[in-house]
Amino acid sequence: MTETACELCAELDPLAPTMPSILRELAPGLSSRVVRTAPGLVAFPSVGPLVEGHLLVSPIRHALSVGHLEHAEAAAFSPFVAGLVRTLRATYGGCVLAFEHGMATESCRGGGCVDHAHLHLVPLPARVAQEAVQGLTWAPRGGYVPEARRLLAAGKPYLYVRAYGLKRGLLVVDAEGFQSQFMRRRIAHALGRGDEYDWNVAPKTGDLVATVRRLAPGIPGSGRKALA
Repeated sequence: MTETACELCAELDPLAPTMPSILRELAPGLSSRVVRTAPGLVAFPSVGPLVEGHLLVSPIRHALSVGHLEHAEAAAFSPFVAGLVRTLRATYGGCVLAFEHGMATESCRGGGCVDHAHLHLVPLPARVAQEAVQGLTWAPRGGYVPEARRLLAAGKPYLYVRAYGLKRGLLVVDAEGFQSQFMRRRIAHALGRGDEYDWNVAPKTGDLVATVRRLAPGIPGSGRKALA
């Protein structure tokens, strides 16, 4: 998918002349779902949030995965995510499960289904988070972005997982052949709502709007002007 055809690029462009089509369809009362910003980065609730507070963190510039971020974007990414995790844990309690299906190319997807980089941040009770990551092997060689770049350089997609609030490290593994929406399926199952993993089928607009209202207070109808 090219940048000009990417719906997230169109939505996240602050100079876009019209309301994004996804908001016109799902939440016409919102002019934006962005709740936080940092240089080159934005955070906003997922369509089909698994729970209220389920955020995506994306670069504004088109990139297939976090491992493809440019240096300045990557430098801003970790502190931005850390601040969001603190906010989510203070707001919703429990843990925050972070994950990304990092695409190597548009045809080598590793379980990803949207061709624009996005890290999921999902606030969950500790018991649910523990069940969702059960059976995963936590043995990375290095940090998130370096490991992602190592796999991408070999032409491989990756899965990144980190459970904030659990005694777990981080996981970055070769995700070639992974089922689409692999982690969404695991989390939905752990929540006891296994049939609601697919954001196309269960858009859960109420939780999307509630997330914007709670995390971008004082901004009527929009999170566009939220501070980092």
